[in-house]
Amino acid sequence: MIATNPDISTRRIVPLTQLKRGERGVISETRTDDDSRALLGAMGLRVSEPIRLCRHGEPCIVLTGACETCRIGLTRKLADCVYVEVGG
Repeated sequence: MIATNPDISTRRIVPLTQLKRGERGVISETRTDDDSRALLGAMGLRVSEPIRLCRHGEPCIVLTGACETCRIGLTRKLADCVYVEVGG
């Protein structure tokens, strides 16, 4: 018998731009170059950071941090590089 972890099979990881307005998640990875990754990190957008989408478009606006105290605007190109575990 093969044991499976139900948490893994139910995880949904999508680009930030695919979240619905108001949907929350946790950043799981950034698929971009080192300079852009450093820029995201300087804005507080790091792996394991909670995030909520406020607005689609250009800029894509998100709230981040455990208390959702930081509001950030991203270009769509950069937001497409941020992958989020939905509801995480």
